[in-house]
Amino acid sequence: MKMHQKILAAAMVTAAMIGPVSGAQAATRASTGTPPDLGDEKLSATTIALCNAGFGDVSVQSWDVTAGHLDMFCGDKDDDDTWVSGYNHIRDRHQGDWQAIVDSAGGGGNWDDLMMFMTDQSIRADDPEPEGDSKLCYSTSIEIHDEDGALLSVYNPTVIVSANTRKVITSYPTIVPDCAGVRD
Repeated sequence: MKMHQKILAAAMVTAAMIGPVSGAQAATRASTGTPPDLGDEKLSATTIALCNAGFGDVSVQSWDVTAGHLDMFCGDKDDDDTWVSGYNHIRDRHQGDWQAIVDSAGGGGNWDDLMMFMTDQSIRADDPEPEGDSKLCYSTSIEIHDEDGALLSVYNPTVIVSANTRKVITSYPTIVPDCAGVRD
């Protein structure tokens, strides 16, 4: 029973995360609660297995937003056999960044479920900013709270999308607002 309570507590800490916030909402958002489903798995195990098997053209998630239809695919490789876009690129380059956020909030969740939640919130929150090289950047502020509602941190996940193909290239957490910390 004790182990179950510890696991449940860790899951609650992770689930006590997050909600997109604008400057006007910041004070009220922190006190209004959190999405009840954040602890739920966001990604299909079958889809991730296909990504792990190297299928680049499998859609992991798609969005219909004001900028048009966007997809996160498993990803594309370059001539050096390195993942350069999509879920596999994010896993290879930024999994540790996402996992650090999960761990800082008490653990109990999957890095990629948090990544997908924050990516979704960023894409739905605003119109993208052009970043040059035919890339668009989406970002929004997301608060992370502990199970008691205390603010742990604020992140501004950065999501880079190809303006031409409408594919998600990358998604990573940063504390720099409004796409100012763009990297790969």
